[in-house]
Amino acid sequence: MKNFQNYQIAPPSQSLEKHAEKGTSGFSLIELIIVAALLGTAFFALLGVFTRSAETRAEAEIRTIQSTLLNDLMNTIQSTRFDEYLAEDWSSTLGSEEDLGVPFDDVDDFDGWNESAVTDYPLFSRTVTVNYVDVAGDLQSAVTGPTDYKLVTITIGHKTMSDLVDKRVITPGIPPYPASNPLCLAEGLELNNIYTNKKVTFTGPFPRRQMTFTVDGGTGTFTVDCTACLSLGDTNGSLAITKIFDSSGDIATACGG
Repeated sequence: MKNFQNYQIAPPSQSLEKHAEKGTSGFSLIELIIVAALLGTAFFALLGVFTRSAETRAEAEIRTIQSTLLNDLMNTIQSTRFDEYLAEDWSSTLGSEEDLGVPFDDVDDFDGWNESAVTDYPLFSRTVTVNYVDVAGDLQSAVTGPTDYKLVTITIGHKTMSDLVDKRVITPGIPPYPASNPLCLAEGLELNNIYTNKKVTFTGPFPRRQMTFTVDGGTGTFTVDCTACLSLGDTNGSLAITKIFDSSGDIATACGG
């Protein structure tokens, strides 16, 4: 029989202390609270980034639509002629000449134009102002008298964002030719040098303005429009009109003929 007298049983408290020294580690409640707080902060920070990213994309889309609407309207305005009159003196007042029955055929017809809700884009609006400006005012300050410069200002509004504004100065230059205008010179003009009797045919359509033609060294200036209709036999300088052609190639003797 074994002798158990030499064995000693450690008290329970001493055994637990040794086990705690060698046992597994864990998180305290304070550590868990700190980790949860850090994770929550990171989550809300990321959420803010995603939210701002979505707002930025929406703002960029709105700005793109504003730019498209602005450029479309500016191109429309620039496609019209500088003024209702085809040569100086220009109109003394700006705005649509409704009594002439041809609205929006020149730049200043758009003065005061307003579209409170753009078709297909009801949250957007478009307004236009047109003013005469001059070089003395750096082409930015409106003046009362007619000049060779018109400042077009377009504003594209939106319900929730700031306006997009663009300004452009337009000068007479060579007015564009609108196909619907019944010009006397629809397709061609034959001019004769009075002194040399040499004839030359010029092919249209022509821009609606005064044009200087040269035939065998002789020159003449004619206003190509229907406010001063050209006729056979008209002369200017050393040139005379011998033929006016319409779109079918026949001789035209009257406006739109």
